[in-house]
Amino acid sequence: MFLKIKIKIVGMSKARTFRLCIIALLLTHLTSYLSLAEQKDFDSYCNGRFGFCVDYPKHFTVGPEPVNKDGKRFFNSKGFLMVAAGANNALDYTLEQEMGFESRVFFSKIIKRKKGTNWFELWCYKDGDSVFVKTYVGQAATNQLYIKHPRHLDEEYKITILKITDSFKPGNLDLPD
Repeated sequence: MFLKIKIKIVGMSKARTFRLCIIALLLTHLTSYLSLAEQKDFDSYCNGRFGFCVDYPKHFTVGPEPVNKDGKRFFNSKGFLMVAAGANNALDYTLEQEMGFESRVFFSKIIKRKKGTNWFELWCYKDGDSVFVKTYVGQAATNQLYIKHPRHLDEEYKITILKITDSFKPGNLDLPD
């Protein structure tokens, strides 16, 4: 026994309904393709010393790792800069203390903040740039993602920044290196 489904869209011919269905299928396929292409356009960086990992666009220039192996810089020719770094929590800062310190160091005026149990995010505009910082704080270490780009490119970098920030995972914050 076959089940017959009839869809009737008011005021539309069968041909137009068929064309809309084809367009919807093509858009679904294209979206899947773009998602896969976007994933292929990123590489991952995992820091051997602090254990954090983050994805970055393949076409970005990757700076050399410093002698202390605490992180890396990633940048492009349009003024986008990303720094992923770790540090020993030598001052035994709590999450609140680290958040206060970074608020004073990086930002003149914060436009948005977000906080979890062992992390926080800060956003601001500074000197024509958009700046984002996400920091994980533990007893022994901190892991930080710093992103800066020209403010007029906010819309262009929106998806890239979301992909980067979603991928940032901390290492072991409670064991000394």
